[in-house]
Amino acid sequence: MSAQVSEQITVHAVHDFAPNTAWVHTHGMAKFGRPDLEWYWSPAETCPQASELLNKIAARLIESDMNVVVGDTLEIPGSRVLVQFLERLSDEADDFEGNQVLRVQKLTTGGDGVRLFRELLDNRLSPSDAHNRRALHLHLEGRFVEAWAEYEKALQLEPENAYVLTNMGYLLLQHGSMDEAMACFHRALQLKPTYALPHNNLGNAHLRRGEVEAAVAEYHEAIRLDPGYAMPHRNVALAHSLLGQTDRAVEELRNYLRLAPEGTEDADAHFNLGVMLEETGSVDEAVEEYALALEDDPRHARALNNLGLVHFARGETEEAEEFYRRALEADKRFVLARYNLGLVLAARGEHREAAEEFERALALAPDNVPAASNLGVLYTTLGRYDEAVELFEHLVAADPTQPTLRFNLALAYQGKGMTERADAELREVIELEPPGSPRAARARREMASVA
Repeated sequence: MSAQVSEQITVHAVHDFAPNTAWVHTHGMAKFGRPDLEWYWSPAETCPQASELLNKIAARLIESDMNVVVGDTLEIPGSRVLVQFLERLSDEADDFEGNQVLRVQKLTTGGDGVRLFRELLDNRLSPSDAHNRRALHLHLEGRFVEAWAEYEKALQLEPENAYVLTNMGYLLLQHGSMDEAMACFHRALQLKPTYALPHNNLGNAHLRRGEVEAAVAEYHEAIRLDPGYAMPHRNVALAHSLLGQTDRAVEELRNYLRLAPEGTEDADAHFNLGVMLEETGSVDEAVEEYALALEDDPRHARALNNLGLVHFARGETEEAEEFYRRALEADKRFVLARYNLGLVLAARGEHREAAEEFERALALAPDNVPAASNLGVLYTTLGRYDEAVELFEHLVAADPTQPTLRFNLALAYQGKGMTERADAELREVIELEPPGSPRAARARREMASVA
């Protein structure tokens, strides 16, 4: 595929360069004394758009006689896209006939973002925008009181600055002042109805209030106003997940990852997508997303734990153990990974080691009943009957309607030779279990074996 910039300039796209990515690049710019341009574009299926945009960039450089240096930004003529030129590269592979190469990345979409960047580059910031810019830096650094003061100065100079109102609303939202935050967002939209960001933030406010459907409506409005805006897709995916609409949540998370700016690292998004894919039965795709989460954050404990779960379900206990241990290296207080490590060790017959892991899990979470129950079973298996009895008596007292706990207490009593107490618990199991259940049948066998 190519598009003509002139008779001497072409734009090519190489597909399958990387997963869902195309390598879009020019040829022939050297004849105009300009570096060739390359753009790693994702998703690959939208290459025609990338080629058209790169065509316009090349034409702009040639026609304007611009002397571009690394770090410069450029608004693409006739579009709503702002790009930046990255490092200047030498043509070591001779792909560009020895010409220098400039790498291009997309910075933002949406007319508002383009306007703000252009004003910044032209040093035409209004006094209000200058305060807003300082406030944003302070805000991102966590210096909230100073940021608020700058936002207030910006509004004093320009009371109808929708961008300042939106940023103030976000600061209020971060600190739980929901009504005040939403008032800021609504005011911003009164001033600038086509501004997508306040709709996204209103969605966040509704979601925090538990108003999920209202949140979805705001996120979709943000997407309608700015289709290239990635974050509403991420947020609406969470909302759809809360509504039990997993397929729609998966679709929106994929949209977010497709639209996110180049270089975005979002391990949680990949992890959440993996969890949703597992829910729909797409385990192999889920594993791919967990791996992508680890590319962004090699110490993402939940992704490591979930990969352990997948391997354990496949009977691959050594691989499962490795992932659980890596999860614990990343987060020593991760109770679920500690519990899962205990399970895999118990499955391999390493009972003492498994008991130690369940003990560590209980030290972190004393009310974790599954860990306590499994530990009690291991105590019985290891002949540590006194500890097993003490543990299960405590669990049964807390939940006397749970037949599994009563059955395991009965086995611990049997280990101590306390036959009458064991029979009493087994009778309770038979009473609590549905007729004909496997556990009730086993309880009867246990009673008969010591009669």
